[in-house]
Amino acid sequence: MAFFFRQLVVAFCVLTSFFQATPANAQEPNLVTVVRQRFADLTEDEALVVRRIAESQAAADGEPVTIRADLVAFLCKTREALAEVPTRGLYFENVVVRGDFDLSFAKLSLPLTFQQCRFFDQKSRISFRQGTFLSITMSHCHDVPGINGRGMRVEHSFIFESQSRSEIDLKNADIGNDLDFESATLAYDSSSTRACLYARNARIGGDLILDEAAAHGSIDLQGATIGGMFSAHNTKLETSSGPDAVATLPALDLVGTTIGRDVEFEDVRVSGPLQISDADITKTVRIRNLEHSDNYSLDLSGLSCNRLVIDASARPSYGKLKLHGCVYEDFSMFVPSQSEIESCLNWLRLIGRDQFSEQPYEQLAGVMKRQGKDDISRSILIAKVEDEPLRTYSDVLIRRLAWMIGYGYSPLRAVWLAMAVILVGFVVFKGAYRRGYLIVRATHAPVRLKSPNVTLLMYSVDIFVPLVDFGVGPLYVPGKVDIGMDSHEVIFFRLYYWFHVGAGWLICTVAVAGLSGLIRV
Repeated sequence: MAFFFRQLVVAFCVLTSFFQATPANAQEPNLVTVVRQRFADLTEDEALVVRRIAESQAAADGEPVTIRADLVAFLCKTREALAEVPTRGLYFENVVVRGDFDLSFAKLSLPLTFQQCRFFDQKSRISFRQGTFLSITMSHCHDVPGINGRGMRVEHSFIFESQSRSEIDLKNADIGNDLDFESATLAYDSSSTRACLYARNARIGGDLILDEAAAHGSIDLQGATIGGMFSAHNTKLETSSGPDAVATLPALDLVGTTIGRDVEFEDVRVSGPLQISDADITKTVRIRNLEHSDNYSLDLSGLSCNRLVIDASARPSYGKLKLHGCVYEDFSMFVPSQSEIESCLNWLRLIGRDQFSEQPYEQLAGVMKRQGKDDISRSILIAKVEDEPLRTYSDVLIRRLAWMIGYGYSPLRAVWLAMAVILVGFVVFKGAYRRGYLIVRATHAPVRLKSPNVTLLMYSVDIFVPLVDFGVGPLYVPGKVDIGMDSHEVIFFRLYYWFHVGAGWLICTVAVAGLSGLIRV
């Protein structure tokens, strides 16, 4: 027993001396060793971050650790370092990055993630310019000094759910999957283009997401291609966030974009113009529950989409709506307390007379006709003529005449107008008959009729309708029967007689032209 105890003590002493003789850095991961060869002054915090990356460890709660931006760039760009990084990728959590961060022209085939990081002492924006990356995620980061990602390529998604204090420039960038700004805060500084997100001509293979984001500056996506949908739910879009605001800049610029699925704005607060002109959208444009400022305007000119869905909140002030060239297959608008036809006409009239165009009226009328709503379609076409500004006196005359047949879209209006004139004539001629002002043409004797109501109605019709003889009109002419008659009454009946005949020629001629389709304004 004593022998066994002595052997156990000897073994313990040998093991203790072995571990004491082993250098501390012999137990470090290879990645730390590679980094020490480049950074001889590697701090304990930096060594800790590198060790976590090498061992795929999560950061412990507590105070953030600080590392140099050069170290991050070294890990992303150096082949020897990347060879020691596990498949989880470069994962920086609860880290403060100091100094300028430049990954221009980098080629990184591993995920790059920043979680709850801060960026200090940055003289310029983080640069991913012309770089190639597998994926980039910046989640819950603060004081991001903006991003220069011009021409960069990301194979999968670029997720920015953080707070930026300067412009994010993704011009000509190629994002293979989603570009996600959910819950992000975007801003610009005085040195930028006043756009908090500048992504002209970018190509995004998936969705562009702005849900619950706050943009203090213009979002410029001119000419971008989005393979999925554009989503903005519970989003805040402002032209700018300071007293140096430029009112002419759009809060969102989608001019010339191509979007493979839907465009959705819902529960969005907009301060500034909303431009979706000349965009090609495969499916639906949906704008609902907007809260907008006085400088809000909506430009849908040249837009092409499958369906356009608008509610009352999306309507701008008079003269701040542009619709010329906007084409769609289906249209839906809901405005409380208004009928569908009132909603459609009020929507079109927001264009204003100064920039009046026939195309928006004809487009919406065609959609309503395809939906089987012929009455609404006809009313829109009539409104198109009534809303067009009059430029010459001939325009005034033609429009007054065309009004009698609904400008060619409702020719039965002339029939109702003719019936009204005939009934008025019946009343007038009945009064003339009772006073003895209607006489037989041959004898000039007062007429005595067995069925005066029927005959006088036929008389009103006969002299109203030209080129058609019912055999009643030639029997009676208004005239003065004897010296005792009131001359003023005679003059009135004579004048009305010729008015009745002239109205008949005018209304019947226009009615025939309208019914035959010869007149359409």
